[in-house]
Amino acid sequence: MLNFFLKRFFDAFDRLDIWIDLHPGQEWVDTLPEKVTIDPVNVPYNPRWKYILRVLQPSASTLHFLRRMLGVRISAQVAYVEIARDYPVRWKVDAQRLERYFLRTITMQYGPTQVTKHKNTHYFGKPNAPRRLVTYSDRKSKLATAARGHRGLHTEVRLQETQLIERIGLGSIDALLAFDFSEFWATQIRYHSFGNRAAMGAALSRSACRDTGDSALQARIRRALMSPKYTAGDAFVLQMLCRKRPSVTKALLPMTAKAWLREAARVIAAPPREWP
Repeated sequence: MLNFFLKRFFDAFDRLDIWIDLHPGQEWVDTLPEKVTIDPVNVPYNPRWKYILRVLQPSASTLHFLRRMLGVRISAQVAYVEIARDYPVRWKVDAQRLERYFLRTITMQYGPTQVTKHKNTHYFGKPNAPRRLVTYSDRKSKLATAARGHRGLHTEVRLQETQLIERIGLGSIDALLAFDFSEFWATQIRYHSFGNRAAMGAALSRSACRDTGDSALQARIRRALMSPKYTAGDAFVLQMLCRKRPSVTKALLPMTAKAWLREAARVIAAPPREWP
């Protein structure tokens, strides 16, 4: 069971909010799976929806239960969804270092310029944003996967606009059951290797730098990696650098999610001074 640590990542939904127009009846409520609640809701400008189903860390069997409960009589609309990917590791310090490496090597497609840290959680964008990436490494996984109960890096994309949720293809229970997590993450997150430091330093310049030596260009990117302009808490965040200085993106080398995972396993075991 322990041989999957930092060799795999695990995808699942972390939370779902689903609006429904009718109450399913007490007989269904009495048999609701754990972590599923039904409460009255008042949706502004849309009185059709009378109740909200809130589901935490659903398994496939929970989603099948909800589909049977709703049947053809009850209409439903997914109103909020957290799409999660957990990376289990053995030790707490490895989880923390993996989060730092994640922040310094990924960018969010169409993501925000600002990334903030509140307590131990990093947030990409503002709280009311339709789409928001969130990461933390100080809690054990709660997902309904083999990673559950293990420490590691937790990442999730929060979607809270019904039109966006529909466009991604998650508007119904059937869509949730058929969802392709790998395809979703491939369109949302870009993984990068730093490649040539001198090329990155040159890409940082707003003017021609033909006469600038490699050592000066490398020093330029080192300063950027330590600059408070591109940090959240005490962690460098590549997203902030690439959004504020888009030319840097051209000097980065793309990686697949699996290639990134292999490199991450190597890097977090190395002293930080040897990090790329």
